[in-house]
Formats: sequence, C-alpha cells, structure tokens
Amino acid sequence: MRFLFVIKSFAIVGGVDRVMADKMNYLASKGHSVSLVTYEQGSHPHIFELHPSILHKDLDCRFFTLMSLPLVKRIIKSFTMKITFGIRINEVIKSLKPDIIISPTYPLEVIGAISSHKGSARLIYESHMAYIQLLKEFSKPRSLFGKIIARIYDWRAINRLRKCDCFVVLTQGDSNFWSQYIHHVKVLPNPLTSFPEIINDVPKDNYRIISVGRLTSIKRFDRLIDAFSRICNNKPNWHIDIFGDGSDKDMLNSQISKLHLNNRIIIHPPTNDIYTEMKKSQFLVMTSESEGFPLVLIEAMACGIPCLSFDCPYGPGEIIEHNKTGLLAVNGDISDLANKMQYLMTNPNIIQEMSKEARASASKYKKETVMKAWEQLYFGSLL
Repeated sequence: MRFLFVIKSFAIVGGVDRVMADKMNYLASKGHSVSLVTYEQGSHPHIFELHPSILHKDLDCRFFTLMSLPLVKRIIKSFTMKITFGIRINEVIKSLKPDIIISPTYPLEVIGAISSHKGSARLIYESHMAYIQLLKEFSKPRSLFGKIIARIYDWRAINRLRKCDCFVVLTQGDSNFWSQYIHHVKVLPNPLTSFPEIINDVPKDNYRIISVGRLTSIKRFDRLIDAFSRICNNKPNWHIDIFGDGSDKDMLNSQISKLHLNNRIIIHPPTNDIYTEMKKSQFLVMTSESEGFPLVLIEAMACGIPCLSFDCPYGPGEIIEHNKTGLLAVNGDISDLANKMQYLMTNPNIIQEMSKEARASASKYKKETVMKAWEQLYFGSLL
C-alpha cells in the first residue's frame, strides 16, 4: 500500500509530529511505501528519526511568512502561494500515486488543494485539535463584523472537510460536535510512542510536580503558576518543573518572578527524554484552555504518576477517571485547581493508589493495540 503524509513541517518537538512519526515508522516497518510531504520545512532537520525507506519532499510554500506582510500584499501573496502549493502537490501525487493521503490539522486551504488533486487516492483528515481551536465562530466573543467573518470562515472550513473521505477525531466529545455537520466522522485515539516496562529506575523526588507543553496562550501555564502561588506557603518543600518552549516564555518567567517563585517554579527547555522526567515526579498538572487529545496525560500515567487537569474540552475527561487515575478540576476554576493540588501534595498514599490505577489505564494506549485500529481504518477506507 502507498501512503502519503502531508504536514506543515517536521522540525519542532510536539505531540502531533511525534504521533505522525510513530504512524509513518510503523507503516514503513510493515513493508508499506510511505512518503512525507512538508511545505514549511526549509532546511531544518527532522525532529524525530524516520524509517530509512520513507521519502521526504518539501514544497517550499511557507504560509507563515505571509503574516509579516502589509494587508494588500498579504492577500496577493496568499493567492499566488495557494496556486503554487496546488501545482506542487499535484505533481507529487501524480508521481507517487498514493492509495491513501493523510493530513493532520493545518491550514484548510491546504486540505482544499489536496482534495482537488488527490485523484483516486483516499484523503483522511486527522484532527488533532478540539473543534473550538479550529473553528473561529466558537471562540471568544467578538464584534458583529467579526462574527460574520467567523461564520464565513467556519462555513468554508466545514465544506472543505466534507470533501475528505474520512474525518478522524480523537475524542467522543469532539465527534459529537462534528457529526452535526460531517457524516464520515471516526473516533480513534493516538498511540503511545512507548510504554515503559520499568518505572522505578530513576530516583523519585518526593516534592516535585511536573507540567509539559508548548508555552502558548492556549496551554494557560499562567493558571498553573497562579494556583501554585496560592498554596505554596502551605507546602514549602514542593516545587514545579515545567518543560516546554514558546511565545509565552518571557511572560511566564516574569509572572514567576513577580510572585517570588523563582526557586519554586522552573521552566526547562523541551526534552526528548520526558519519560525520565515524569518518573522523577509525583504527579502532572495540565491547565489547558482546550485540547485535542492530550497524549501527555497518557504518557504520565504510563510512567506511573497520576494527573490533575482542568476538565476542558476535549480529552482530559475521557482520559482521567476522576478520583481513580487522577483528578479533574472545574474548567478554569483556579481555586479548585489549587485545592486539588494541595490535596495530592498532602496525601502521598492517594498518589500511590492513583499511580497504580493510572498505569493500568494507560496500557490500553500501547502502540501495538492502537495501531491495529488505525490499520483497520486505513485499509477499510479503500473498500
């Protein structure tokens, strides 16, 4: 079988890139022909190792550069770049003749171009965002003009997505929304990259909380810092290690300094050995505004640590079993988050009990189990 994966770039440490690498490598190891097309990679090296049989081509259509241009020039350049992308992706599809084309959540103009040139190939769209991250109409309140623009955007987005042969979401909550507009919606979780067989091979820090993710506004690390500041004097030995990078880094460090928490909350760069860092910790906290499918929760559970998260849309409520594998805080309620953090910090026996349940629950996301379901989707889509 011939597979073509189309993604924006393969150069930044992130959950989507990790998952796509796992899927490509799995399929290539099974003897399938796998190709990767990017369009904003440039000369950057691959962030994750790929199977030697996987071919990679970059189309050199860097849509992100448009944002720095004046409005009129941006509109003109956007139009010409979309045409260029369409021509180049058409050439690739004609050359490789894929049976299946797979693309995750990226600019919908890209999906439109792929669907126009896919020929007999089946197009599978994988949404790694919750609908509220993708559709503008359902985001924050805006002016009447803004609402009109958002509705037009959403109408165009949904029409493009309807052209895909299969629309895959990662949670049932997201499926419930999309199924109102798209009939070919499937729910499948992402697989764990690996399931650690041993979790006690590194020393445990009895007072460490870990948090992981991109330092961007949607991840809301500011709420984690705020919550910890409310209880830190009650628990002077406890500290938080955050692993990630992004546009909010300076703002978050400034917030930490203003709250005099420099020795209690430290932001570390991303690491390719996050499992070791998780194993050292007591529990993980996630404070996102919304999620597609927070694989970081499952990774932490696989390492034998419970998770505390806001019950945001979507994912945490379908991954964490409240009071069994971790805790769910009322979405956006910082006081509730702080209280639940303190509850775990005060009860090591509860952490220990939850750790066992969390690890057992995470085992159902092992790669060999989940990828069988994805294979059924891929091959079934050809029928």
